[in-house]
Amino acid sequence: MPNPTSSEPFDFRTLAPHDFELLVGALLARSGSSVTAQARPGQNGPDFELVSPTGERVIVEVKHFRQRIPSAIATQFAGDVARARVQAPKTKGLLVVSSDLSSRARQAIEEQDGLDVWTGDDLRQLLQRFPDVAKAAATSVAASQSLQMMTAAALTPPPRPLSEQFEDRLEAITRGKDDWRSFEDWGTEVLTEIFKPDLGPPDRQTRSDDGLDIMDAIFPIRAGSPPWALVRAEYGTRFAVAEYKNYTKPIGPKEVESIQQYLWIPAKRQFGMLVSRELPAPQAFVQRRRAWLEQQKMIVFLTAADLISMLEMRENGEEPFEVIDAQLEEFFRTLSP
Repeated sequence: MPNPTSSEPFDFRTLAPHDFELLVGALLARSGSSVTAQARPGQNGPDFELVSPTGERVIVEVKHFRQRIPSAIATQFAGDVARARVQAPKTKGLLVVSSDLSSRARQAIEEQDGLDVWTGDDLRQLLQRFPDVAKAAATSVAASQSLQMMTAAALTPPPRPLSEQFEDRLEAITRGKDDWRSFEDWGTEVLTEIFKPDLGPPDRQTRSDDGLDIMDAIFPIRAGSPPWALVRAEYGTRFAVAEYKNYTKPIGPKEVESIQQYLWIPAKRQFGMLVSRELPAPQAFVQRRRAWLEQQKMIVFLTAADLISMLEMRENGEEPFEVIDAQLEEFFRTLSP
């Protein structure tokens, strides 16, 4: 743990999500803003609402991720701010992240006026300006670490977080056709970890009834409560089909068509997750829209980096389905005839 008076940068990974949120609240207050509302644990909506030093209303979303923030999260936040402006046109938005944003996430923020971002580097600069906040955070972390050490003295040392282990495994998988099986194994295992027990153990390499096609993985939806229970109800599906593409380039419409053929109403398979290395090409989004409008088949695009972030969210006690839900919300919000 760095000393708040030293030049060593503050490591936000030492803070639990709730403590990181409190740290952000303290920095907002020290920066001259008047915090008018703070979300309670489990409550939907902005983490903070405040009045800036110049008198403007600002809604604040806080994300404590080790990985870069996915574009779907940033797009959803930008949409929330835009809708808030319908009632209060001068409303601004501030997205605060402990790490950084993906290039597409940053683009989603920069494309809309009145949005700003505090990254981990910005927060460290603020901590240098307000050493009392840094000292309080360091003291809290030190006390927490001491108690954890006392508790764990007689226990086996805990393993590294699964998100870090899966990230290491991903880096060892070569992009391209030669290592497709390793990427498929990796993707199925990480999805299982992210959503168990809501998604049951998957069937692997399942052949279709006509014997012509093989699905990479089929997860039975076992949840009786949100969010997966809502997926069952909204899409009339009992299964989530996953396909994995270890391509060196973005996937296109052919890859969407590939998973689309596995989604079939009579078999209660109407929800698919297409996992790839990079975000899809624009033509893939067009084909996904067609699959929904013509056949009521919903396909979600996830990158390998998204899966790591979602597993990290689970480890931090957050809801990993939030990444998928943000994408679904954007899809339906922008859907037109």
